[in-house]
Amino acid sequence: MTRLPSEEDFVHLLGDPIPAPDEHLPATGVSPDWERWLSPAFIRAPGYGTRCTTLLSVRSDGSTRLRELTWQDDGRISSEVIHRFTISRKTVC
Repeated sequence: MTRLPSEEDFVHLLGDPIPAPDEHLPATGVSPDWERWLSPAFIRAPGYGTRCTTLLSVRSDGSTRLRELTWQDDGRISSEVIHRFTISRKTVC
């Protein structure tokens, strides 16, 4: 049976600040410097960047966990909110 990554694995992945190599950058019309700043999963550019990271996990029984991390400008977590709830299997027609 395949084990899914942990929440912390996902937080680590979404917190990756390493930019893509120049040959993998798209041409969206912004400067090459901005293409580099915008390419990582976790963006830290002058005056712009990742402010929140949200993880949503749903189990087969409907139990759901929503976790949101809010980031400071220096890349440290400033707050964390966790909500737990259950999603009903009933469908509304």
